[in-house]
Amino acid sequence: MLTKNFFFILFLLSAFAVKGQVVELDSTNTFEVDTIIKLEPELTKVVAPDTTEVNYDSLDVREFTFNNLKYSYRPISKGVGNTLEDFQLYNPTIQNRLQAFGLGNLGSAYFSARLEDYDHQGFHYWQRDVKEPFMFFPEELVYYTSQEAYSQVDYVGGSKKENYARVVLARNFGKYFNLGFKYTRVNSEGFYLRQLNSYQNIAAFSKLYSKDRRYMLLVNGAFNGNTNQENGGIAADTIFEDNLSGNRKLIPINLSDAQTRLRKRHAFVYQHFDFGRKTTPPQAIDTLATDSLGLDTLQIDTIKPEITEGRLFRVGHTFKYTMQASAYDDNVPSGGFYNDIYLDSTVTADSTRIRNFSNTVSLIYFGKGIIDSLYKKNTIALDFSLDNIKINQSLNDTLDTLRVADHFSNIGGHVKWLSRGKVVDRTEVAASFIFAGYNKADHTVRVKALKKLGGTSLQLQLNYLQQQPAYFLTQYSSNHFRWLYDLNQVLTRNAGVDFTWDKAHLAVAIDHTSISRFAYLDTLSQPVQSGGEVSVQSVKLSHSLKFGKFHLQTTGIVQNTGGEDILRLPLAIVHETFSYQDKWFKDKLVVRMGVDLFYNTSFYANAYNPALAQFHLQDTKEVGGYPYLDFFFSFKIKKFRAFLKLEHLNSGLMGYEYYQTLHYPSNDRAFKYGISWAFLD
Repeated sequence: MLTKNFFFILFLLSAFAVKGQVVELDSTNTFEVDTIIKLEPELTKVVAPDTTEVNYDSLDVREFTFNNLKYSYRPISKGVGNTLEDFQLYNPTIQNRLQAFGLGNLGSAYFSARLEDYDHQGFHYWQRDVKEPFMFFPEELVYYTSQEAYSQVDYVGGSKKENYARVVLARNFGKYFNLGFKYTRVNSEGFYLRQLNSYQNIAAFSKLYSKDRRYMLLVNGAFNGNTNQENGGIAADTIFEDNLSGNRKLIPINLSDAQTRLRKRHAFVYQHFDFGRKTTPPQAIDTLATDSLGLDTLQIDTIKPEITEGRLFRVGHTFKYTMQASAYDDNVPSGGFYNDIYLDSTVTADSTRIRNFSNTVSLIYFGKGIIDSLYKKNTIALDFSLDNIKINQSLNDTLDTLRVADHFSNIGGHVKWLSRGKVVDRTEVAASFIFAGYNKADHTVRVKALKKLGGTSLQLQLNYLQQQPAYFLTQYSSNHFRWLYDLNQVLTRNAGVDFTWDKAHLAVAIDHTSISRFAYLDTLSQPVQSGGEVSVQSVKLSHSLKFGKFHLQTTGIVQNTGGEDILRLPLAIVHETFSYQDKWFKDKLVVRMGVDLFYNTSFYANAYNPALAQFHLQDTKEVGGYPYLDFFFSFKIKKFRAFLKLEHLNSGLMGYEYYQTLHYPSNDRAFKYGISWAFLD
C-alpha cells in the first residue's frame, strides 16, 4: 500500500512542485512530432520555439489527413518533426503519453485504461477494435507536401526478436499533384510460448489540386494483414509470481495451437469543388495548434495570407470501400479453456467478413470573409450518407460449413454550424441522425465553445448520443459462443471543460460522462445490457517544467467510476519523464537521456478472450499498483535520430506480480534500440 500511495502522490506533487522555465509538450507518441503548424497549401505558420530549447527541429515537410480538411476552407497541415522529445515512446498503443493495457508483446490486442471514446457514430461491428493502432484507416491516412522528394525510414529492434519497421515515400509531380506510399512491418516473438505477432501493412495515397485551387482530389488505398498466435495466457500464475522458472517459455500456457488472423483493405476517394461568389480574406488569420492533451488552442498569425479569393460554397463527395475478414483457428479446441463447444471438438475455424460501401455527399456554405483556414466567419455544412453493409459468418467443421449472413443499408444525415465571434472565439454545433438501417434512430448532438483570454484558453463541450450497440453484441455464432439478443440503444451524456495556460505549459481537462443501458461482455464473455447507469468523472493533467538542462514532464489522469460495477477503470494513471538534454561536439550532436515512469493504481482490469478477440469483465485478480521504469539515451545528428532503451529496468526488484491483463504478465527487462532517418532530395 505504501508503494502505491507513493507513486500516486508523486504524480500529484510533481506537476506543481517546481516553478521554472517550461518546455513545450507534444502529444505525438510515435516517430513524428509536430513543431510547425502550417496552412495547406499557401499559408505558413511557425510556432517559435524557446531559444534555449535544444531539441527543436523540423523537416521542411508538411502533413495532413482528411479529418483536417473535412470542414476546412484549406486543410491545416503540420510539420513533420525531427525532435528527440518522446522519440523513445515508439509503441503506438501509448497514446497522448498514457500507457494502454495489453497482452505484453508488441502487436498484441490492447484496451485503454481510460473511458473509451464514446463517439461511435454509425455502424460498428466489434465492440472495440483491439489492434487499431497498428492499422491504416482511410480518414486518418497522412498526405505529405514537400518541395523535394521526401522519404523516411524508421526501425526498432529489441529482445525476443522484436522488430518494428516503417517506411514513408512521397513526392510532388509538378505543383499540384503528390503521390506517396507507406509501409509498416511488425514481427515480435514475445517472452512466452506462442506469443508471435506479425503485421504487414502497405498504403498508397495521392492528392491533386486544380490550378485555381477550386477543385481537390484525395485518393488512398491500403491493405492491412496480421497473424497473432494466441496462448490464452499462462496456465499457472504462481510459477511466474514465485519466479520458479527464469525461462518464461517453460511456463505452461492455456492454448497450445490457436491463432487469430485479420485482413483489412480499403479504397477511399474524396473530391470537392468550390463555387459561388468570390470573397476576400482579412489581413490576419488565426490558426489552430494542439496542446499535450489534444485540445485545440488558437495561435495568432499576423502574416498577410496569400489566398487572394475564396468561394461561398463547396460541394463534395466521399466514396469509401472497406473489407474486413477475421478468423480464429484452434486445432485443440477441447483443451478445457472454453466452456462450450457447439460444432466441432477436433478443430475450430471461425471467420467473419464485413463489407461496407459508403457514399457521402456534402454541401458547405462558407459565409462572408475568411476568418481562418478552418472555416469562414459562419460556416454551415450538410452531409447525406448511405452505407451498404454486408456481413458473413462461417463456422467450419470436418464435415460441413455453417454460414450466417446479414445485409442492410444505413441512411443518415449530418449538419454542422461553425461560427467565430468577439465574445466567444469559436462555436461549433453539430447534430446527426440515421433514418434507416441497423442504426436507425441513432442521433447525436454536440456543442463546443472556445474562449481565448491572453495566454489562456477555456473550452466547454456538451455531447448527447443515443446509439445502437455494436452489431457483434446482438448476434454472433462460433464454435464456442452463440447468442441472439435484441438490445436497446445506449444513451451517453458528456460535459467537459478544457483549460490551457500557455505560459505555464499547463493543460487540464475535466469531464463527466454518464451512460445508460451500457452494453458489455460479462465474466463469461456473454453480452449483457445494464438496466441502470454508470458514470465516470475524470481530471486529466499535463505539465512540463525545465530547470537548466533538465526536464520534468507529467501526464496523468484521475478518474472515478460510479453506478453499477460494470465499467472497470484505475483510479489514477501516471507517466513521468525526467530527462537531461544538451548539445555536444560544438552543437553538432543533440543528446537526451532520462527515465520514464509508468504507473496505475490496481483494479480489476478486463480479461481477454482469444476466440472473440475482445476484452470482458473479470473478478479474479486485481492488476496494477506496480511502477515500470525505463531508462533511455537518444541522440540526433541533422536528420538522423537514434535511441537506446532499457525497458522495465526494475524487473524482479519489486516482486513478480506485474500484469497488465489477467494471466498475461508484462515483459521482463528488455533492451531496445531504434533509428529514424529522413531524406529530402
